[in-house]
Amino acid sequence: MQEKTATNFSITAEMLDLVGSIMELIGKFSTHGTLGFLKASSKEIEEIDPYSFESYEAKLNGKTAKPQLKKIFSWAKKHGKAVNPLILSAVFAYQLDALSPKETSRELPLTYAKAILSSFREAFKYLSLEKELLKKEDAYQKAIEESQSKQDVAPYIVYFLKAVESCLKKAQEDVTGFEGKKTPCVEKLLLVLKEDKEYSSKEIQDLLGLKSRVAVKRNYLEPAMKGGYIKMLIPNKPHSPNQRYFLSK
Repeated sequence: MQEKTATNFSITAEMLDLVGSIMELIGKFSTHGTLGFLKASSKEIEEIDPYSFESYEAKLNGKTAKPQLKKIFSWAKKHGKAVNPLILSAVFAYQLDALSPKETSRELPLTYAKAILSSFREAFKYLSLEKELLKKEDAYQKAIEESQSKQDVAPYIVYFLKAVESCLKKAQEDVTGFEGKKTPCVEKLLLVLKEDKEYSSKEIQDLLGLKSRVAVKRNYLEPAMKGGYIKMLIPNKPHSPNQRYFLSK
């Protein structure tokens, strides 16, 4: 953890571009099917109140917290509705990293910062954001040191947002069956289909117990066809009302 910390942050064009990209990506995880995929592919998630200093202090295992640390929780809660949650969570993570005892694992501040995002959009809860941020320890440390040097959290915010964007892109690749990977959604689809039988998209939707036709197409049918697991009865007319799908031999 760091001895010094920047206290201000500026908003840059790069940040705004990243926020726009992240909002577009997270919007793709708003359906029941995509959320189900993220839940199925992630480990059990601990529910955390991101604004509870008491719960954070308890996780420090007896280490002495600086008085300023409690103020950061109060600041985050106060500005929870006034500051964009993506920016807020980045600043929160930076300040917690800077003010927590030196022996504290760097994953802990990031877990609490992610909890802010999770209260904004549930899908954030299931992303491996901590792992992505700490994947390159040198780059993470450089972002912190640059923010300290400039007395502006902006460099760290950009680093944080890029990691969020990267996580979402990887998750989207998994959901859509990028390069024919057999995703959990495809696995589930293959379990409900029988050999030598043809199905309409509505029949498949009912078999899967899903309400969204778009989710069935995007998360199940398209990746299964990319992987060669199922085929269309009328491949030259993909949008035909008579279209049927069947298991590939």
